Amino acid sequence: ENYAYSHPGKGVGRALVVGATGQTGSEVVRQLLEERGRCTAVVAYGNSRRPHYDGPNSELLEPRQAKLEELATSRSAELSGFDTLFIHVGTQKRKAGLEGQRKLEFDDTLAVATAAKAGGCKQCHIVTSQGASASSSFQYMQTKGKIEDALKGLGFERLCIYQ
Repeated sequence: ENYAYSHPGKGVGRALVVGATGQTGSEVVRQLLEERGRCTAVVAYGNSRRPHYDGPNSELLEPRQAKLEELATSRSAELSGFDTLFIHVGTQKRKAGLEGQRKLEFDDTLAVATAAKAGGCKQCHIVTSQGASASSSFQYMQTKGKIEDALKGLGFERLCIYQ
């Protein structure tokens, strides 16, 4: 599916992509840059490394590296001046533990979205999970459902949730 094309016939302006080195995030970066005029710039953050793209319009890419926790706290000033935010983050419970997974996928994600919104961002796109629900008995689905609900409360002009 084409996640990056939020308005048919209209671009997304200056785009911020977090989680840009994962499978979905890197695809969004490619889609944003592939077609001339879709965006004016893409600032893409990878967690452990800078994103790479060498296709058409690569001069519009500003690859950066930062852990989501850093963007949510000490580096939140970097999240101002964007028109559209794309969130593609996740971790495995076995790597981060249950509390670490919740912190990344709810607390840090919400802090990044809040900072981007405060910095003028009007649109937010997020990939969660099929079956996400704040009332789920499964922690993962519950966390994904809670972040969806929290983002709805931020008041973005346009919020797109992809399950």
